[in-house]
Amino acid sequence: MSLRSLTVQAAWRFAAAPAAARFRRALADPERTQRRILCSVVGRNGSTRFGREHDFRSIDSVEGFRERVPVRTYDELKPWIDAAADGEPGVLTCDPISAFLPTSGTSSGRKLIPWTASLHREFEEAIHPWVHGFMRGCPGAWRGRAYWALSPPSWPGDRTGGGIPIGFAADTSYLAGFLRPLVSASLAVPSEVAALRDTVDWNYVTLAFLLAAADLSMISIWSPTFLTTLVEPLAAWWPRLLHDLENGTLSPPGGARTRLPQLARQFGRHASRAGTLRGHSSCDFAAIWPQLAGISCWTDAAARDPSRELARLFPRAKIVGKGLVATEGIVSIPVPGASSPALAVTSHFLEFIGDDGSVCGAWELSEGREYSVVLTTGGGLYRYRLNDRIRVTGFTDRCPLVEFMGREGAACDLCGEKLAEPFVRSCLDRAAGKIGATWSFALLAPAASAKPQYVLIVAGDDETDASRMALALDEMLCQNVHYAHARRIGQLGSVRPVRLRCNAAEAWARYQQRLASEGARIGDIKPAALDSRTGWEMVFADSRSVSVEPAV
Repeated sequence: MSLRSLTVQAAWRFAAAPAAARFRRALADPERTQRRILCSVVGRNGSTRFGREHDFRSIDSVEGFRERVPVRTYDELKPWIDAAADGEPGVLTCDPISAFLPTSGTSSGRKLIPWTASLHREFEEAIHPWVHGFMRGCPGAWRGRAYWALSPPSWPGDRTGGGIPIGFAADTSYLAGFLRPLVSASLAVPSEVAALRDTVDWNYVTLAFLLAAADLSMISIWSPTFLTTLVEPLAAWWPRLLHDLENGTLSPPGGARTRLPQLARQFGRHASRAGTLRGHSSCDFAAIWPQLAGISCWTDAAARDPSRELARLFPRAKIVGKGLVATEGIVSIPVPGASSPALAVTSHFLEFIGDDGSVCGAWELSEGREYSVVLTTGGGLYRYRLNDRIRVTGFTDRCPLVEFMGREGAACDLCGEKLAEPFVRSCLDRAAGKIGATWSFALLAPAASAKPQYVLIVAGDDETDASRMALALDEMLCQNVHYAHARRIGQLGSVRPVRLRCNAAEAWARYQQRLASEGARIGDIKPAALDSRTGWEMVFADSRSVSVEPAV
């Protein structure tokens, strides 16, 4: 272990210990902890515009909070968020808003989540126990350098109408104080690389820095497909990358591209490392990174199978789940020895809506039941419906262990893009308007392909151009920040068009037949612009009355 790695590990363990101890104590009495958090959030923000409008000064209990503040979606909170983004002080929080973090929207392509000092502390109350447990459960992951890629980058200069920055320059911004420069110094890939706008440049330069890191011991990402996409071109670029390692250059494919002189100076020469790598196959990741001990990523719901593929590609690395982490807040974190992540009861105030509409606190959940997550945070989200669904798998002490089941409602999330049905419907309408197309049936769904991508199944008159429609739709979907990032780095393929040679009635009949065969009542089936099921190409191709135009 290098002195640098030893210093980072010791410093982080020291910084994480108090929060880890508070979390362990809270597992025994989540109710007391959660009531204290709510009291603190409401008490601090009574003088805000939102607090005055909801009479925060008179709230002295969870029950009173629920009486005065309704559960809201982002769109319902948007008037207050927009006012804060425009620069009005004290709208949602007494804390100044230092940034707005972008994430995917339901009816619009982007939501802006306020980031404050209080929300920062709440995130640390979850991050530190997670790191402390990770160090205990996978100590080898902290003995070398790390690669962190936790959120899509925001381009420098992005600001709201009120001049507040949008996004972080680096993922280490989630850390505070002395930890930030220490962790930054231990990164295998400089944070500046994430801001490269050209996809090939970003992918190539990231791989170059990772190959140079013989001591790479930990990778922390969001979707497992991010990593499989990142290493996919390694074989094709292998000779070029080894040449750059040997000579201290960075020369991504494409003669017109910049040679990235500033990053090249940070990169330096690695002749010995290049010689070592020439003795290995470009596909033998265990030999390329022999010290890689841990990969942290999503492992539930749509990420389950891709995370297993990561385990196959990196057989020496332990795959460690992240729990349920969103831009808005942290719902659950892994606990050493537990079968599922535990609720992050020391961070935000958590509520859960059952299928019968009942609202429960974290201390009132029942094993085996599923719930919708509601957050109240120090960032000014009050009783915010996250649209994520969890199932209680058991308990550690008195704290529920939960499994992420997926997004609620008509939504799809192949690799973190979180497409919602209202947004997709809006994009379809705007795409049709842009190219002057008409259609009588259109459905976006995951394609039955090895690489994550969507298929647009469309029926219309003889003039309907499915290829142009798919291109226009793909462009509109890129207004979703996570979809755009996944497309930019190649994590998601472009929308693939399938034109049905049938009328809308026939297409609609096949759509109903599939849902009815899966238990839906015919009278309850409504037209949808988005469906999360795969196999729709075969559903329509299977009908004698429906033929499928070859994909373009």
